[in-house]
Amino acid sequence: MPPTTAKAARPRPSRREGGPWLVALLSALVTGTTLVAGFPDLNSTLRIVITVASTVVAGVVAWLLIPPAVAAPPPAPPAVPVPAQLPPDTPYFTGRTDLLAELEAAFDAGGPSRSPTIIVITGQAGVGKTAVATRLAHRVLGRFPDGQLYVNLRGAQSDPLAPGDVLIGFLKALGVDMTTAPGGLEELVRLWRTWLAGRRVLVVLDNAASEEQVKPLLPNEPSCAAIVTSRRPLEHLTGTRAPLDVLPAEQAVELLGHLAGQARVAADPDGAREIVELCGALPLAVAIAGARLAGRPHWPLSHLAERLRDARGRLSELGDDDRGVRASIGLGYRACDELERLAFRRLGLLEAPDFPAWVVAALVDRPAEAGEDITERLVAAQLVQPSGTDPTGTLRYKLHDLVRVYARERAEAEEDAADRTAALDRMLGGYVELASVAAAARWPQDWSAESGGAAFWAPGERAARPARERPAAWLAAERACLVEAVEQAHTTRRWESCAALGRAVGSLCHSLRSFWGDWEKVVGLALDAARHSGDRVAEGALLLELQALCAGKVDWDQALRHAEEARAVFGELGDRWWAGRAERSIGVTLRERGRLAEAEGHLTAAIETFGAIGDRWWQARTRRNLAEVRVKQGRAESAEALLREALALFRERGNRYSVAQTLRALGEVLDRQDRTEEAMACIEEARELFLLRGERWDEARALRALGELGRPGAQREELEYLRRALGLLGDLGDRWGVARTEWSVGQALLGLDRPDEAADCFRRSAAEFDALQDLWWRSRAWRSLGRALIAAGRPDEARSPLEDARAGFRTLGDADGERRVDELLGKTS
Repeated sequence: MPPTTAKAARPRPSRREGGPWLVALLSALVTGTTLVAGFPDLNSTLRIVITVASTVVAGVVAWLLIPPAVAAPPPAPPAVPVPAQLPPDTPYFTGRTDLLAELEAAFDAGGPSRSPTIIVITGQAGVGKTAVATRLAHRVLGRFPDGQLYVNLRGAQSDPLAPGDVLIGFLKALGVDMTTAPGGLEELVRLWRTWLAGRRVLVVLDNAASEEQVKPLLPNEPSCAAIVTSRRPLEHLTGTRAPLDVLPAEQAVELLGHLAGQARVAADPDGAREIVELCGALPLAVAIAGARLAGRPHWPLSHLAERLRDARGRLSELGDDDRGVRASIGLGYRACDELERLAFRRLGLLEAPDFPAWVVAALVDRPAEAGEDITERLVAAQLVQPSGTDPTGTLRYKLHDLVRVYARERAEAEEDAADRTAALDRMLGGYVELASVAAAARWPQDWSAESGGAAFWAPGERAARPARERPAAWLAAERACLVEAVEQAHTTRRWESCAALGRAVGSLCHSLRSFWGDWEKVVGLALDAARHSGDRVAEGALLLELQALCAGKVDWDQALRHAEEARAVFGELGDRWWAGRAERSIGVTLRERGRLAEAEGHLTAAIETFGAIGDRWWQARTRRNLAEVRVKQGRAESAEALLREALALFRERGNRYSVAQTLRALGEVLDRQDRTEEAMACIEEARELFLLRGERWDEARALRALGELGRPGAQREELEYLRRALGLLGDLGDRWGVARTEWSVGQALLGLDRPDEAADCFRRSAAEFDALQDLWWRSRAWRSLGRALIAAGRPDEARSPLEDARAGFRTLGDADGERRVDELLGKTS
């Protein structure tokens, strides 16, 4: 036993020395007495001498002849049982199969010459850290015959266990007599490590508070191991790390079934999935939901799902006692400092699915640069989760749904309404500032400083740089948050923020021709907000956004109505610049309706307005729109002159995007004049510029233009251009662009003598144009389908689409289109 402050057991002394002397003495006395008795005539002195001498001799001889006595063994001390302190394994443990196999393999990597195996399991409250640690410990306990020790370190509570107290408990469990004062922590650590020497012991340290609490408790013997769990990252501990996330949905449903009954889950899979979703697939929450159902066999799963839908009552449904979800999250919350608790509470006010760090700074009214540090402290507390890096390289964070509910509860319970309002105002103001920066960077000439309104909260240069330098990527990263912010601003009647943010987001979507559903939603909400606030300029600008949106959806009547409403608003305000833009929008819409003379008049008027106020850029852009009218009028030379004039200004100003758009339009005009090589050079240069800016929609249009050039011997190359354009437009959700490009693919296939494939393309194109209510293009697609069927040797099938095409052109008053159909019908008889 080691020499320690604990008492060592000592053997009692043996009594074997007394036995031989006693026997010898008795033998000598008998011998001497017997000898004297045989000589009665001796005098008394001689009798005494003889008796003494014979007694001594006999005694010595007797002592020599008697074997020495053997001492009795001391009584054995009471046996110390091998400690087996592991909690019971969870009978309904679900999933984590691969993780457990990986962690178990870490025990095989150890050995006599290596360090002890250390497993560190981390994660948010309720994610199942203890369950995983316990399951793992039971799987490997056979490797540790000298004991399994377990302690709940109470790291999430206000009074975590001291390492010294834990070591005393462990040493007692190993049989150390701790009746003497053990000394300080260092003495206990030495004693702990001494007792572990040569032993195989597993130590489970559950719910650790910090590295400082854990390190003294770790074994140093290679044959031992430790499993540590914590809400904190414990990033300075060396070992195999296992950060836990919530369960995959299917495993969470399986866990629900283990508790509520697999038959009930199988009978209502939709209800089970909804319960899991409302629990955020958090194992603790799912387990509590399952237990509630098990205790209420008369409840359908859909009934519990309905109760959970109410976010305000959700945590109460998932346990109000100290074992419930609310109590579990609350332990972590109370362990935070004042600033961390403030930030956490206010994050509960957000509706967005995730957020960058500057949002936290806005919510607590700190400098933008402080946001990341505060957020990372909440990550370390497992109250906030990192959600990755967005396309601009910005770190993003999120709250679990149940954690968000708890945060909002605390905000409403602990803060004044005025403070919560101010926090949301700063957050929304930050998004207004960044969206305005991105919109101005995307389309500087489309974004007037007049529409920005008052100054809002500034998120700082670090947050503004991606919005300014990579606005398309910034929109892709922030899109869901921006839409939620617009909705939240509208719901809470923050009219100025809603109108300004919706205006900027709408401009971004417009410039990218993407996210059509979001574009429509934010512009509609923003327009309503502008009308509530009385901001007439914002109202008119948003009406022009709706015009562009409706034009993109080929709803020309609505587009024209919105443009005319905008012109009326700016007319009342006497704002000539905005009125010129509205006039231009009317002309573009009329051009697409085929009302070319009217379109020419409005575009000419807009050009004159921009010239009068000295805006040469908008004057040049409108000339480009007028050129497109001239093309449809068959006046290619006039169109070319307008485009070259606009191109010269855009090159002079260094507006590369406008240069690219004008080059593409010029290429299409040159192609109509059979100047194919010049046309191809213009379109290729445009495409290169679009690629440099990441303009996917414009790149698709350039690819389509290249695919429609009809160069001899280049049919297969051009078909590839068209198919690439089709893929891009499909990704962007541009239904009209897809239908238009599908028609071009059909034309290319006809040129390759593949009429059956071409017919399929024309059918898809016609169906989509029909859904979009574009009668002219639908009629053109039906006419092309008829031509493909005739080429395929199926003239009887061609009659029906050709007759539909003729009816469409007749309705439109397109005599030339009707004539071409009649020529094809003549080939079907």
